[in-house]
Amino acid sequence: MSAAHEGRPYISHLQEALATGSRVKGVRRSVIALAICLTSCSPAPTKPQDIVAVTRQVGAWQGHGTASVGDIPSETGRFTITWETTNESPAGTGTFKLTMRSAISGRSMQVVADHKGVGTGTASYDEGPRTYDFLVESVNLDWKFRVDETTGSYVPPARQP
Repeated sequence: MSAAHEGRPYISHLQEALATGSRVKGVRRSVIALAICLTSCSPAPTKPQDIVAVTRQVGAWQGHGTASVGDIPSETGRFTITWETTNESPAGTGTFKLTMRSAISGRSMQVVADHKGVGTGTASYDEGPRTYDFLVESVNLDWKFRVDETTGSYVPPARQP
């Protein structure tokens, strides 16, 4: 026993080592070596699953004149809206305005189309999940539009033989 511990025989070897610090460095090195081994010996991380866009039609409407249509509960709010106007009569007098709104409050979210005469168009929006409806304001032409929602889906991993 060291001279510093004479008269105190109850001090264990570990306490003596801790008191002198001689083995603490060795313990630290052992812990660090163990941590390095555990992290380097772990299996490689798995490849994250691929996500693909999945598009589904959530509604399609057609008509003549002004109408409020829809009530679409959306999971993502990512829409592609395709519209078309036809049968303008009399020629040069048709108007078409399509507005996406919150179905809960009626607040206008986006003007999808504001068009004069016969035509077609496509617009994409990302407004977030909620319930939507659409206001069609039309004079002297027929209209139709379709709403597709895009979501993501995981691609299942290929099966290994």
